[in-house]
Amino acid sequence: MGRSTLERQMNKLSVRARLTLVIGGMSLLAVAIATLSLIAIDRANDRLEDYVHGINARAEMAVDVRSAVNQRAIGARNLVLLSTPDEMKNEAARISLAHAEVSQKLQQLRSSAVSADVPAAVQRPFALQVEVTPKLKLHLSAFSWPLESNHAFRSGSEIASSNS
Repeated sequence: MGRSTLERQMNKLSVRARLTLVIGGMSLLAVAIATLSLIAIDRANDRLEDYVHGINARAEMAVDVRSAVNQRAIGARNLVLLSTPDEMKNEAARISLAHAEVSQKLQQLRSSAVSADVPAAVQRPFALQVEVTPKLKLHLSAFSWPLESNHAFRSGSEIASSNS
């Protein structure tokens, strides 16, 4: 019965009034869809921003740490290959700078990973790393003996003649 009453009332309306109702309803529907789309885009933007400033930023910092560690290792390798004390001292200085860079970049990575918005699963490896780091410090004293004595690059006969 309600349907026939609605049909009768619609039939009583002019074509202009019917078109106005239909177009108005479609406009409200379009505004509702646009509003929902804007909300979805805002949420997607927030997720992208979290990725760029969170996971991706930490990944870039980890790459920086790895590069600095590689530079430090290359310096240590080069130190073994050098023959003059001046070159060795310069390379030892580069190793010290590279080690300082590793420490600085690692501290940046560590501080970005222990903030409140970082999940606990991401924070765990950094807590373990903090415990291990003091045991892994670079001791340049291990590199000082070739600088002082230059024994590493002398032949056996040179060492024997210098000792006698």
